[in-house]
Amino acid sequence: MGSTRTSKTGAPGLHLSREYEVDTRPPSAGRLISVTANPTRLAERDLLGKTCWNVFEHRAQPCDGCPVFGAGSAAFGVLSEADGVYRVVRVHRHQTRAEVDVCTLEHPPVVALIQEKFRRLAKVARLSEREGRVFSLVSRGKSSKEIAAEIGISERTAKFHVSNLLRKLGAESRMDVLRLLLAPTKDLPLPQSPRRPQRRGGSRAGT
Repeated sequence: MGSTRTSKTGAPGLHLSREYEVDTRPPSAGRLISVTANPTRLAERDLLGKTCWNVFEHRAQPCDGCPVFGAGSAAFGVLSEADGVYRVVRVHRHQTRAEVDVCTLEHPPVVALIQEKFRRLAKVARLSEREGRVFSLVSRGKSSKEIAAEIGISERTAKFHVSNLLRKLGAESRMDVLRLLLAPTKDLPLPQSPRRPQRRGGSRAGT
């Protein structure tokens, strides 16, 4: 999805593409209160009262892994788009609202580095071909239902593959999978290698 860059953060390839406030009180949770920077051509008055996921992502439901409704006063997350562009989401939650700014990572060398990290993680975690495909879809923000439709499996099977994927990567959640793709290599939790079966009877004497 195209975005209008309103300002730069100073980091190479990282551009502020959205800045807004949303209501966090049910049943109005996710509805826009104010929009400072927005990638749409609509005026702010035409955006207020609508949900952020519908306006910015054209989705019927909240984005998977969005940190807006997590715990704590501050949050950080990473979302990704189908074309490989990654978005860093920073949230500061108040009692009834949340301030959100979204920065887009689109510099080609940065995106290439993330894709290389993807290949390395898949190799280290010994992912199967199908798990590698699920990994790719999860890293693009796809839900289990969307993954099931993409691969041609049941949603239950998709959830099973996602669960196995998280375990093999040592990730705590879908959001954590995306964090691993952006984390420095030294900070990556390397998955544990399977234990080798012990030989029966021990070693032979005299060898």
